[in-house]
Amino acid sequence: MRSLTAIFISLIGFSTISMACTNQDLPTGAAPTSVLEGVEIVETIPPTAEGDEPDPLNPDGPRSGGVLAAPMIWCTIHDPAIDSAMGVFGIDNVPLATEIHAGLTKLSDDANAPVQLELADSYDVRENGLLYEFVLRQDLKFSDGSPLTASDVKWSWERAINLSENAGRARDVFGLIKGARAVIDGESSDLTGVNVVDDRTLKIHLTQPRAEFSSLMADPVASVLKKDNVSQWMTTWEADGSEYELGPTDQDNLPVGAGPFKLVDYSIGSDPGHCAIARNPHYWGRPAYLDGVWFRPEVMIRETERTGSDVMTMIETDPLAFVNEEADYESTDYVVQGSEADYPPNNLIEVEGSEMFEYEPVPTISFLVLNAAAPPFDDVHFRRAVVASADVESVVRGSKQHRRLITDDLTTLEPTDVHPEFDPELAATHRIASRYSEHDDQWELGYLMPNSFFFLYELDGLFNTWNEKLDLKVEEDPFGHDVIDEFGGRNNTKYHFRMYHVVPAYPDPSTVLRAIVSPFGEIGKAPEFVELENLLNAAAVELDGVKRHEMYLEIENYLADQALVIPIEVVAGSESYRVHPWVHDLKPPKYPGSVFYNVWLDHRAPKRELPTR
Repeated sequence: MRSLTAIFISLIGFSTISMACTNQDLPTGAAPTSVLEGVEIVETIPPTAEGDEPDPLNPDGPRSGGVLAAPMIWCTIHDPAIDSAMGVFGIDNVPLATEIHAGLTKLSDDANAPVQLELADSYDVRENGLLYEFVLRQDLKFSDGSPLTASDVKWSWERAINLSENAGRARDVFGLIKGARAVIDGESSDLTGVNVVDDRTLKIHLTQPRAEFSSLMADPVASVLKKDNVSQWMTTWEADGSEYELGPTDQDNLPVGAGPFKLVDYSIGSDPGHCAIARNPHYWGRPAYLDGVWFRPEVMIRETERTGSDVMTMIETDPLAFVNEEADYESTDYVVQGSEADYPPNNLIEVEGSEMFEYEPVPTISFLVLNAAAPPFDDVHFRRAVVASADVESVVRGSKQHRRLITDDLTTLEPTDVHPEFDPELAATHRIASRYSEHDDQWELGYLMPNSFFFLYELDGLFNTWNEKLDLKVEEDPFGHDVIDEFGGRNNTKYHFRMYHVVPAYPDPSTVLRAIVSPFGEIGKAPEFVELENLLNAAAVELDGVKRHEMYLEIENYLADQALVIPIEVVAGSESYRVHPWVHDLKPPKYPGSVFYNVWLDHRAPKRELPTR
């Protein structure tokens, strides 16, 4: 297996309001033509499979039992409040937090029901979308058997907001709740907009209605944690800000959650480490089919390859691990840029009866945002000249420029390419029409780049074109400046453009468009971005999914007309994996969620026991 590991930072969005939602089917009004039209929060529980033998009426159906042996790059347990799993990074790099933790709702790959109830039994929306009342399921328990109540929900959210390492994500996920701003700013520790009515009931007061709100509850950052358990992490575990470093004597303090699995073995005290999860007997829904999953980082090997100016670490499964049944599957990741595969899958060893599957996770949308408050980008003609002079296809390796941000994955409507193509003559026309046409001195531009080096060298070609055609010199100092709070309140004109890599957190255009609302801070924000925020807020309160998505398409037209964005490309990751014939329904979800909940093994699977300490 070859894996190209690239972790992108994206901004979380929210999801669609369903009025008076319960675990029963809800009326949706007009026939939905949008993936979030009249979203039904539904409960889809596959029938329980009991016993070790297949159902004679359905011999190919799921059966309970067995331990899956999973190759794993590394065993890490992330604090969902600090380092939420924004999607599955690969079938060999499963974020275990999404296996052992749960929130009020969960996301689904089902376009007809993208948001489903999890720990919540129902919810009701009142006061024109400003009040949500959630009722938890009866007799909820954590994986250690202790009760889970509405107070645990509120405490978990307050903890997430109070963690300074997570201020950005807290703002995105909890920012609409009354009192959240005071907690984020350190003025209070009480999330006043969340009222615990009783052990099963929460009332959540928002500062403004938001049609996409229900996805907020499905984000891993909103997972429900056990206070006593977390206090043990803080006293006996050392945290580096994202991962727990559990010593070999601390097995009694393993994380407790409410997801379909529980953690039963974990250690990074030895190389390469080990971990295992088991079926959570206290999970509210249908129990997981697997007895557990044994993660096997020792079957992974690493090698380094150099491609041009890039140095990549490629990680492979030892082929013999799959042949010798030490691993139930093996996989290979590769990145597709445009239509070309930079790293096609290697030749996996043929094993009789094994099957190869292809999985396409949510693509990463990459684009530049121009700061309309910083000269010369405060002139729309100059911005249009910059956009028209961006010959993306010639400077970004193997890329075919995508001329829109709203991709087919984000809407069932038919978005069109609205951003202009590379056109030097049009660029020259707009350059002359701008009020800076007679500016003789060279402009020096500052920019923001994600902490990864992704695209840095390739964008040099774009910067050189701007230098030659538009007298724009880009300063080579992008790193260490990609935290808004470090510059937004001081000098909004310090940076001229910003690079984004957005992995959509749920299937709705708002998850991408809202990343652009305040890319350069709030103080001194350009009028164009104020108008953008107004347009997005107007769309956010539209409960009709079709109309709302039409409004989002119009918003992208506005971005193109005002030349605020340069789409770079849509990077479509692809993952090939081969499984032994006894493994069934192994398919990672596109959005954060459990990988192994629906996996089952038939009677041919090797008999294994979960490791114990």
